[in-house]
Amino acid sequence: MKQLRIISLSLIFVINLFVLNAFSQNSIGLTIGSYNIRYDNDGDCKNGNGWDQRFPVITSLIDFVDYDVFGAQEVLVNQLV
Repeated sequence: MKQLRIISLSLIFVINLFVLNAFSQNSIGLTIGSYNIRYDNDGDCKNGNGWDQRFPVITSLIDFVDYDVFGAQEVLVNQLV
């Protein structure tokens, strides 16, 4: 009975190694990003850090990294366009 248990566990271990190896060779990587873009605030425009100045920097970053999934915080409707 003890031999059967050892053989069974060994067989399960070997099968798991083959399965893990198969998945690791065909795995798909995702590039995921999250960014706080800060809402479009009139006070920021007066201080020279308005959305018009931040927009090109953020879009360049998104284009450069080429995210598969991207999330953003503090987004207003006019900033989604």
